[in-house]
Amino acid sequence: MPKHPFVGSDGKLRPVWRAALFFVAGTYVIYPLLERPTALIASRLQLSPGLTAGNLALNGFRNFIVCLALYR
Repeated sequence: MPKHPFVGSDGKLRPVWRAALFFVAGTYVIYPLLERPTALIASRLQLSPGLTAGNLALNGFRNFIVCLALYR
């Protein structure tokens, strides 16, 4: 059993914990912060609710912004 379950022998946070932190930050912090601007853009573009090409593109762009925010 390792001495430090969170930190590896190289002194860095273990990959599984880094992945968990990125998941939590992206899902529960950054993604909800982008909900309001995304809704505003959707209303300005007059996108109808549902599974439309415009909504898919807008949500794909929001996912891209979340990835950029989490990347250094």
